[in-house]
Amino acid sequence: MTGTSRRFFISYAGADRLWAEWVAWHLEQDGHLVELDVWDWRTGDDFVRRMDEGLEKADTVVALFSKSYFEDGRWTQEERSALVARRDRVLPLAVEPLTNHDVDPMFAAKVRTNLHGLDEAAAVEALRAAVSGEGRPTERPAFPGRKRP
Repeated sequence: MTGTSRRFFISYAGADRLWAEWVAWHLEQDGHLVELDVWDWRTGDDFVRRMDEGLEKADTVVALFSKSYFEDGRWTQEERSALVARRDRVLPLAVEPLTNHDVDPMFAAKVRTNLHGLDEAAAVEALRAAVSGEGRPTERPAFPGRKRP
């Protein structure tokens, strides 16, 4: 991955823990700093304080969007308030197929990267592109006027 090291906080639903660990591991392998509750928080830690500290320190919040992530009653008031306050720094990654109706209205308009349905290599590339903001091709696109074999 190119670019400078960034600090990420991973926000996810408990049902998506495997995705959270997968994303966190790849971000760390690419030289980023990652805060993931199941890796960094210990029994007895104050959940709200640790979450607030992690969100405050983070350059970007990686939000793993799934139906579980947006289930009614999943969010505490503190979680919701903290995420809403930082919504301009949220990087949404969909880990299952979603429609805008599945997503909380405050996030429905955000462009998200789909990780679901990809093989691992393609998912890693999609993650890296989402983090780096890559969007422009690095090579000249093929001319669309000629027939391709």
